[in-house]
Amino acid sequence: MRRAVLISTRGPAFLAGARRARDVRRTRVRRLHAVRPGSVTVEVESSIALAVLLVPLVAVLTALPWVYAESTVLGRAVTTLGGGAALVAALAAQRPRRREIAIPAGATLELENAPAGEDDRYRVVLHQGERRVLLLDHGDPARAIAELREIVRVTRAAVRPGWGLTDEDLEPGADPGDVVLHPLELVAPCAPGQVRAGVAGCGGALFVLVMFLSAPRAELEIHTLSVALPLLSVVGVAAIGVLVLGVRRRVTITARGLRVEHLVFGRATLEIEVPRTELVAARATAPGTRTCHVLLETRSGPRSIAVGGDAADAIVRAVQKTPAHAPVSELTNGRAVSTYGSVLEHNPY
Repeated sequence: MRRAVLISTRGPAFLAGARRARDVRRTRVRRLHAVRPGSVTVEVESSIALAVLLVPLVAVLTALPWVYAESTVLGRAVTTLGGGAALVAALAAQRPRRREIAIPAGATLELENAPAGEDDRYRVVLHQGERRVLLLDHGDPARAIAELREIVRVTRAAVRPGWGLTDEDLEPGADPGDVVLHPLELVAPCAPGQVRAGVAGCGGALFVLVMFLSAPRAELEIHTLSVALPLLSVVGVAAIGVLVLGVRRRVTITARGLRVEHLVFGRATLEIEVPRTELVAARATAPGTRTCHVLLETRSGPRSIAVGGDAADAIVRAVQKTPAHAPVSELTNGRAVSTYGSVLEHNPY
């Protein structure tokens, strides 16, 4: 016999939860600026991607009156001034703002896990009674953990673990011990869904090109701008899609240590190199419903590798503590770590 439960979305509990979620996710980027006993100063930043995307759009709109001979001097001046003002306003909005947050004695900091969705942001939330205040917000778990440890060291706040990590993983003075490195070489996308994004970009460019070529030409004379703008859009979107498809990350683990390289169409650039004597542990982190990074604990501090899924599991499996230091046979979220060969190509689909 099934029982139905009716949940009201207009009650006080729902409204309080909505307010708490709004408080936590009001901004996207927060980093530590200064910390002292009883308070923390954070820098609130907006993503600069919006300003970067607006630059070509504003440039095109500003240049249009100068292309057509029918435009008046007043129209050109107004468009140029308006476009310049819009660009300056967009860039000014990206300037970081500082905010001081009080951390009372006995406060609790939580490593927030997204309840649903494929979240790739690492958020640290401060509990203040019924309110939850966003303290840190990073895309890199290593930076978030390093700043969290500094806050805990100064304020003596308690920490509630998350992101697939345990209390022991968050301890700054973890036992270095010895690690056993199993040979591994893998090539994986730099972000989950990267291949899908690249294919979507190339497909979008092809769709725009087909629509442009198949559109009827009612005009007897086609202006150069009417041809140049669609073609520039097609070339730009296709170039972005191809670039996304051509970027990979290669992780090589040998008996001497761990090496991470950034590949752009096969050309390698060194990102991380950690000798075996410096490496302490490797743990997969999942701020949402999917694994996004591998957190490397080293003697000089945390480092991170932006890989997910099977690639992250393979790296964790290849970096094992000696049997005297409780080898890791399972991830903290309960998923068993699979065994992989020496070469792995991660499929993000």
